[in-house]
Amino acid sequence: MLPVMGYVVGGAFSTGLVVALGSALLCAYAAFNHNFWLLCAATLVAGYCNANGNL
Repeated sequence: MLPVMGYVVGGAFSTGLVVALGSALLCAYAAFNHNFWLLCAATLVAGYCNANGNL
């Protein structure tokens, strides 16, 4: 039972990290290109990821 749980938890962590990394890169891209609306959308995704990470 514990190895299966480790598999599921590891998958959840890696998915969260991929979303967090993607949103951070998108924020950096938006800031570099002076795209305010893309920055807002990227921070929305980052906030969603952060809220789910706290669960």
